[in-house]
Amino acid sequence: EVKNVNSLRSLQRAIVYEIDRQIELLESGGEVVQETRHWNEDTGRTTPMRSKEDSEDYRYFQEPDLVPLHIGPEWQERIRTSLPELPATRRERYLEAGVDEVTASSLVADEDLGRLFDQAVAGGADAKTAGNWLTGEVVAYLRREDLPVADTPLTGDHIVELHRMLDEGKVSATAAKEVLAGVLGGEGTPESVAEARDLVQVSDAGIIEAEVDAAIAANPDAFERLQAGDGKPLGFLVGQVMKSTGGKADPRMVSDLLRKKAGA
Repeated sequence: EVKNVNSLRSLQRAIVYEIDRQIELLESGGEVVQETRHWNEDTGRTTPMRSKEDSEDYRYFQEPDLVPLHIGPEWQERIRTSLPELPATRRERYLEAGVDEVTASSLVADEDLGRLFDQAVAGGADAKTAGNWLTGEVVAYLRREDLPVADTPLTGDHIVELHRMLDEGKVSATAAKEVLAGVLGGEGTPESVAEARDLVQVSDAGIIEAEVDAAIAANPDAFERLQAGDGKPLGFLVGQVMKSTGGKADPRMVSDLLRKKAGA
C-alpha cells in the first residue's frame, strides 16, 4: 500500500519505482513484506511507514451495532421509478427518434440541449433537423460566445416555429441558420427575426411566376433545352430567378413552375 499519491503522474512514477524495487529485492534473495509505504514526490522513491503482519489488517470488519437491512421488491421498484432517465436510455431514445450517433451523444452530454431537443420534437419538429441545428449551429454559437445554452433565450418552441417556417418555405435552409443565430442573440422569435433581417422568402405565386417568365424570356435557349428534356438548364434558370429576387424566392416553387411551363 502506497500513501501520498496525489496525481496520475505520481501514481505512474510510484508504480514504476515499486516494480523496480521489488524486482531488485527478490533477485537479491529478499522478500517483499506487507507494509504501507510513503511516496516522496521530490525524490521519486517510496519509504516504509508501517508494517502489516497479516492480510486481515487491510480488511473491513462488520460493525456489530448495525442491524441487518432487508430491501424488499416494493422498495426497489419505488426507487427504480424515482430515478431520472439514465444516459444510455436517453441515447437509445434519440437514436430511435432518427438522429445519428454523434448527435445522440452530444445531446446526452448536454442535458439542456437534450431538453430543448425533446421539447422541439414533442412540438412537431423533425428530429433529425432539430438535432442538427442544436448540435451544429447552436453549439457553434455557444462556443463563440462562451455561453451555456441555459443563458440564451432559445426554447423548444423556437425550434418548432423555425422548422415550420422552413417547411412552409418562408425561409431557406441558409436563412434558417441566420434566423437561429438571431434568436440566440435575443433578437426575438424566428418570425420576428426573419422579418427584421429581411429573410422571409417570396412565396406569392403571382410574383414568382412573373419572375420565372422574365427569366425564360431572357434565356430562351436554356428554356428550349429544358423543354427538350435536358435537365441541366433547370438549375441555371432557378438561379436567374433567385438572383432577380435577391435570393428571396422559394426555390421549390420556382423549380416546380419551370418544370410545369416546360412540360417536364
